[in-house]
Amino acid sequence: MRKAHAQRAIENFWSKVKEFLRSQETRTYPDLDKAITDALETINLNDIVGWFKPQ
Repeated sequence: MRKAHAQRAIENFWSKVKEFLRSQETRTYPDLDKAITDALETINLNDIVGWFKPQ
């Protein structure tokens, strides 16, 4: 796997996490903590496989 391809997969991962976090509009640390956990739970195997498939 090329380094650029792996970087793109990592960028896609964080993009999905950030999109979810922005949608939650949290204002307190406890809410942010829960939102991060929830964001990570939105990542599924199909996402990961898709991010690492050659284009």
